[in-house]
Amino acid sequence: MTEQTINELTNFFQQFKQGETKQATQSNLTFDDAVKYFFRNMEERGLAEQTMSFYRKKLSPFRKFLVQIKKVQTLETLTEDEIKYYIESKYSKKKTGYYNCHARALKAFFNYLEKDGYLIANPGHNIKPKKVR
Repeated sequence: MTEQTINELTNFFQQFKQGETKQATQSNLTFDDAVKYFFRNMEERGLAEQTMSFYRKKLSPFRKFLVQIKKVQTLETLTEDEIKYYIESKYSKKKTGYYNCHARALKAFFNYLEKDGYLIANPGHNIKPKKVR
């Protein structure tokens, strides 16, 4: 058995142990479909309406940026630089807490998509909040 095969099996069994055996596959995942999956997951987990409202308010302007401005068709083509550009251009002149709320929401959204197997690579993985001074 090769080292790669052993690593793949180890990862599979770790996911199986956690109840997640979906294989991440490259697909034509649109932003709207991803948001639908994200909110369905939150509802299944019984999260508060205020929590879901927070994410709706933060994801809505990002959708406008992706669909209308960048003309991104699927999330697989989205890059980390595009997410950083969006946050920096839209929120860098705002208060740090405001900036961090948007960064945190996008990071959580993309972490969910990767964790549940909707995306192979997480373009929001390295999104960091600003330090409060």
